[in-house]
Amino acid sequence: MRGEFSFSDDSSVPLVEDQGLDELWGSLRQKKETQMAKDKSKVKSLEEVAFSQQSAEVPEPPRPPILKSVKRTKSLTSFRESSDGKILIAFFDMRDVAKENINVTFQSHRLMVSWFSVTVNETEDEEGRVVIEKVEKNYQRTLPLPEGTKFEEIRGTMNGRHLVLRLPNSRAFKVQNVTESTAEF
Repeated sequence: MRGEFSFSDDSSVPLVEDQGLDELWGSLRQKKETQMAKDKSKVKSLEEVAFSQQSAEVPEPPRPPILKSVKRTKSLTSFRESSDGKILIAFFDMRDVAKENINVTFQSHRLMVSWFSVTVNETEDEEGRVVIEKVEKNYQRTLPLPEGTKFEEIRGTMNGRHLVLRLPNSRAFKVQNVTESTAEF
């Protein structure tokens, strides 16, 4: 018959008709729990200590306070293309950076710009001692150059707080002039 379950070993479980499996398993678990509670413990250490459900619950550790999100700083480098697209203009934000701390290196296929800034904070603690905090930040940017770029094609100026570099655009490629005498058809 549908919906009937029978257990030949345990006569205490009634036959169930039209009852869901969840309810059946729930009643079986409950009977098993009561039976195990009546039985003597197999481990002697468990007999000595009365185990309660309340002592089993572990208190949740306090959560650390949520810190304000760190505000993302504006990028130190921005790029623009000339109107014809042949020249790329790179602007580097160099506020509070001395000209001596900026280094531009030309290599065969790249231009490396590196600089560092130093900030010194001087404070006094509770005991009257002077605390000097010196923070050095190093920065480095690598700009790819098109193949065959010459040193003379790169221009750089420092105006106020910006380093401005003008270099050939990698997306624009050079076309050699072809004269009629060298052209073959």
